Amino acid sequence: YEIMDKAVVQDKLFVPAGTGILDLTGFLSALEAINFQGWLMSEQDSAYEPSEAASGISMANIKKVLN
Repeated sequence: YEIMDKAVVQDKLFVPAGTGILDLTGFLSALEAINFQGWLMSEQDSAYEPSEAASGISMANIKKVLN
């Protein structure tokens, strides 16, 4: 839980992917390095932005790293 608290949770609110301290590029690169072929899921619970907007930010950042 400590890693999750430091990596993706800020003031008990989840931040959109790519906007916190999690190294999104490094994380996805590590999955590629081990030839990960499974599914990934990005979920937005609560954030400063409305959930739909925060989810859009997450998806845009994930797509940016994958392209």
